[in-house]
Amino acid sequence: MKIKSIDTLFWPGYDISEKTKSEIKSLCRMGINELRTKYYEVCGYNSGARNKDFLVRKIAWKLQSIETSKDIKPETREKAYLIADFSRLKLNKAKTPSVELVVGKDFAKRKLELDRDPRLPMPGALLSKIFRGKQHIVKVLDKGFEYENEKFKTLSSVAKKIAGTNWNGFKFFNL
Repeated sequence: MKIKSIDTLFWPGYDISEKTKSEIKSLCRMGINELRTKYYEVCGYNSGARNKDFLVRKIAWKLQSIETSKDIKPETREKAYLIADFSRLKLNKAKTPSVELVVGKDFAKRKLELDRDPRLPMPGALLSKIFRGKQHIVKVLDKGFEYENEKFKTLSSVAKKIAGTNWNGFKFFNL
């Protein structure tokens, strides 16, 4: 869909500063590579898009979003964060997940790096799986797993040993 009018890029009912309006108007005169550079500046990550209308609309939306979100009170932001549903949020895999702890009287935050995946049960726990009519028991260790007196680094390697084919360990053991 082509941008028919520059006015369609502005949010109705919001007072947008003249600086932001002129910045949005200048987007229409930019080339694809300039828009992709601007997209990175505004959004903080690269876009693989090469469609000019798409990039103009996304950048215009983000610029207006940034300007109007300045009016939100910190208490409102905090309340929105508390009621937000993050259960369906897809996160990138992190090799070492971290947890923030509140320490001391001044409530300084300290990041604690975890050595293991938080989805795993505590070391010493037993995982049970009935596969092809046979029950398989896997012991969770500090670093790895034990199955039939053999040690494995990953749960997926245990699942492969049991099933004979590649499996996602978490799915195989319903974690």
